[in-house]
Amino acid sequence: MMEDIRVVIGESKFDVRACGILKQGDNVLTTVESDGAHTLPGGAVKIGETSKEAVVREFLEETGIKVGVGSLLSIIENMFIYEGKPYQQVIFVYEVFASDNVQPNRGEVTVEWTNIMASHSLRPSQLNELVKQATTTTQHFINKES
Repeated sequence: MMEDIRVVIGESKFDVRACGILKQGDNVLTTVESDGAHTLPGGAVKIGETSKEAVVREFLEETGIKVGVGSLLSIIENMFIYEGKPYQQVIFVYEVFASDNVQPNRGEVTVEWTNIMASHSLRPSQLNELVKQATTTTQHFINKES
C-alpha cells in the first residue's frame, strides 16, 4: 500500500495535496471539514502517484463520483497553523468533469453543493476566487496564515 506524501520535519508538518473543482450549474462540490470549514474534494498524493491520479482516487473515495481530470488550474503554497504547529502544503488544483447531474453518494466525508458566487468560506481562501473564474490558465498562489 502506498503511503501519503506527508511528513513531520522538526515541529512542522508538510504534505502534497491534490483537489478538483467540479461544477454543476452555479454550484461547486465542496467537502465539509470537521471544524465546519469547506474545501474542495481531494487529499494527500501518495508516493508513486501523480497529482492527477490522486484527484481521481480521492474524488471516488470521498464522494463516490468518478471524474475525469482537465487542466491544472492552480498551484497553491499553503502555510498555516494546525493544532498549534506550523503546517505547509503544496496543493494542485484541477478542473474535473463528471456525467451530468451527479449526486454525491457513499463517500467518506460530508459533501455539499455550494453556490459559486456565494462561496466565501473555502479554505485556503484563494479557492473562493478560483472557483468563480472561467480561465484554464495555471495560476500560482501563496497563502501564508500567521
